[in-house]
Order: sequence, then structure tokens, then C-alpha cells
Amino acid sequence: MAETQSHSVAGGGAITSAPVGITVKFRQKPPEPLSVAIDRVFSLGGSIAEVSYRFPFQGGHRRISELSGRETREVIEQFGRLERVSFHGPIGNIFLTNVEVREAVTHSLRLGVQEAALIGAGVMVLHLEPIFPNLEFRETELKRTAELLRDLAEYGACYGVKIGLETEYPYTVRDYLALIDEVAHPYFGATLDVGHLWDRRVPYHSYISREELAGAGGIAAYNALLLELAAALLSRGKLFHTHLHQHRLEAALAEDWPYGSCDHWALEEGIIDIPAYFRLLRRHGYSGLAICELSRGKGGPQVGSITDEEIAASLALAKKWWLEAAPL
Repeated sequence: MAETQSHSVAGGGAITSAPVGITVKFRQKPPEPLSVAIDRVFSLGGSIAEVSYRFPFQGGHRRISELSGRETREVIEQFGRLERVSFHGPIGNIFLTNVEVREAVTHSLRLGVQEAALIGAGVMVLHLEPIFPNLEFRETELKRTAELLRDLAEYGACYGVKIGLETEYPYTVRDYLALIDEVAHPYFGATLDVGHLWDRRVPYHSYISREELAGAGGIAAYNALLLELAAALLSRGKLFHTHLHQHRLEAALAEDWPYGSCDHWALEEGIIDIPAYFRLLRRHGYSGLAICELSRGKGGPQVGSITDEEIAASLALAKKWWLEAAPL
């Protein structure tokens, strides 16, 4: 999951222009009403957004499933102001060997599906966590994992909510696609995060190697891999959702930058060719959302350094790129 101070949403309603939105950002001090956070989406030029399963509400971080009936109606009303919403579900470690804990995780994910449905989200973003951060995806895990995810997708189908597995774990294109193919459920597919093909936190298991990224053709290789993965998902009809942000090469390769600081930058500057990515999406008739998941800007690599002005500029730029990518 992005380490932003933001959260995510997605639902129905006709898209009047570009299907581009932003994560709902909350000012933490003092805690503010949900209505103010939604107002900010509109003030930044947005009408589409993504919200996290746990967000500030009534003085604390809470889930919709923890609210009273009156509070739930208030939340539904606020999110209903948006044109479309997507929902970032709980980060799930379904690989745990402790059956009781694993069942608790599964229950939390199912609650997420219900919460997504309540606010009109058509997709719930799912992050998988390995037991250990550097543990590669084993062939023996494939069928057991696919069975658990197929059950979740079937549950999502009951509520009209698709499950979009976010790119990060499994750590390779081959394993990621193999898992989606093995699940083989119409309500299970991908959330392609354009910046998650390289992660300094798991350098030995990233989709592209550090050596390749640092080489003379590293930027071109990154973008080629992004388009290859996107094309593979689109051809399968499995690209449900996407996250947009920029990746800074200097942050990815430097050892003295803050941990995990290479991604989630404002869109104006970075290595990812988002216009080319949009052209591919539009050629294939992509109908999902494209959510700007931003936390870093001119203020530096610290989470939250991005300003509202930079978010608004990134959103406007993404909309421009989307409209320019229309097939001739």
C-alpha cells in the first residue's frame, strides 16, 4: 500500500471526461470532518477518488463496519457526492500458518468487500503480504493462495465488487500473472501500480533488477516492462484499476535517501512514461479508474511533502494526458 497520508474510493456514475482521480487526503491535526476531506477533492479539481478501509472519522481512525447506522448513512452520503469511487482494502497476509489469525485476515477482507459495496465502489484494491518481506513466491504457494483468493472473489461477486490485486507481491511479472491466471475468476484481476515494478525495500525480488534499472537503458527498460505487463493484463481482461505516480531514479538507486522514497512523487518529473501507458489503455478500451496516489513533491522525499497545489497540477496533467491519448 502507498505510504501516503491518504486513502481511496470507486463506484458508479457516468464519467464525463477522464476517469482520473486522487486519493482522499485527510488533515490529521486536528482531525477534520469527512465532508471537509471530500470538499478538498473538488477544490483540487477532482470528482473521482479512492479511500482507505480505515480513515479519520469522529476523532479517530475507523472502519465503516465499526460505525453506527447513523454514522454509516453519513459516510455513504459524503462518498455519494463523488462521481466514482474506489476502495483500498486491508493489507492481507493470507499466508500465515496460524489458522485462527489467517481466518481473522480473511474476515477482515470480507468486511472490506462489504464496506466497498456500501460506498458504491466497483473495485477493492488488495495488497498481499508475504510471511517475510524478502520471501519469494513459491510454486507450492500458488494453488493454496489462488484458492483463498478465488473464495474472496466469489464473495466480492455477491456484492458486485471486483478484487484488484496490486502489483508488488508476488514480486515478478511471471508469478503475478500466474497467480491471476490460477485464480481464474471474473471478479479477480489487477490493480496495476505504475511505480511498483521496482522497490528498494525488496531489491532482490522486484519486477526489474537494480542493475538493469541503473544501466544506460534502465528507464526505457522500466517503461517497456510496464507496457508489457499492462498489455498482458489487458489481453486477459484483467486490468481493473490503476494507481498513478512518478518514480525518481535517484531515490531508487541512492542508499542515503529515506526508506521507500523512490515512488509516489508528483507526476511532473520522473522516469515513468504515463502518456505511453495511457495510449495503451485507451487502445484496449480500458474502463477502470486511474487514481493519482501522491505523497511526495518539491518539499522532498518525506511522506506528505507534496502540496495541494502540486496535487492539483498532477491531477490536471493526468487528465490532459488521458484526453490526448485517445485513439485516432
